[in-house]
Amino acid sequence: MEDIKQPDIQKEEEPSEVEPTQEDTQEDTQEDTQEDTQEDTTEDTQEDTQEDTQEDTQEDTQEADIEFEDIDISLITPNPIINPERIVDNVKKYISNYNSSEFKQYQIKLEELYRKLGKRYYTIHKDNAIYLMKKTAIDDTERLTDNINKNKITYVKKITKPKYINIETKLDELSQSISSQKQKVDLMYNNLKKELLIRDVDKKKLFLNFENEKNILIELMEELETIKLYHISINKINMKTETRNVIYQDKNEDDGLLEGKSYKIDLNIINDINTLQGERLDLYNNIISELVKYIEKPKGLKNDKNLISMMKEYIQNNDIDIINKKTLKIRKEQDHYIDYIVYELPKYE
Repeated sequence: MEDIKQPDIQKEEEPSEVEPTQEDTQEDTQEDTQEDTQEDTTEDTQEDTQEDTQEDTQEDTQEADIEFEDIDISLITPNPIINPERIVDNVKKYISNYNSSEFKQYQIKLEELYRKLGKRYYTIHKDNAIYLMKKTAIDDTERLTDNINKNKITYVKKITKPKYINIETKLDELSQSISSQKQKVDLMYNNLKKELLIRDVDKKKLFLNFENEKNILIELMEELETIKLYHISINKINMKTETRNVIYQDKNEDDGLLEGKSYKIDLNIINDINTLQGERLDLYNNIISELVKYIEKPKGLKNDKNLISMMKEYIQNNDIDIINKKTLKIRKEQDHYIDYIVYELPKYE
């Protein structure tokens, strides 16, 4: 089957491709005047927004400098075959991408592009880009088909979308790849020692193949350490605090069903919760044992101040409420962690 050649999309230079009639010219002039006025107003607003964005970006850059200082190279898993400095450099690159003006302005640029949609403009999505196209008197489908046949599509604006890495998904993929590659390298190493004893074997080729596979393993291991260190650094996670994974169940907003999610909770808080839950269980058992004697004479219960005090303490549950607020705060922080990497910045034309 013959391959279909992809159209070469080029930026539009001419405002129109069809000779307009007098009526069309008058209508276009009116539309252009109205739209130009709106665009001027919009552009003024956008300029103010962009200025604010640039100021925010400068502040973000300062924050990024602080984050660079906070990158703890000691958190990288010690291994003689990996390069910690290269890992830190990659982490800095990813943090810079996240804090860059190009990425910060991405949402604004998209909104600007989509605000132009209407009678005069439409969009085409191709590959990883969005093109703003200008309509003409020719039917859109006919015009697009004609331009594709000519191997040329003109555009007014183009936004190339950023590319992301999902941290959780990528870490799972890398862990599996490293395990598989390590087995392969170990096997090659053991075979290499045996084959070197054979005189006629091509030793240079054996070493080259082994080094290639070993380098693949090193790249995978460094990528894993890079993503782990990035996640810790950009979210400013305190790794000195000992934590445990705890599953909390919350209602799903869509269907109302309970769903579990794992959070890292401070071990001291977990110990406090366990202690308080044990104390509450003891208090509950004491209350039950005291209530038994009032089964036949319930009227005497109102005069038992000690029992009433224990019941109030159990119901109020102040200490547990305080701890629950702490864990809720931790969970909210983790829900807002940056869980992706911007490895390619957006582009604007």
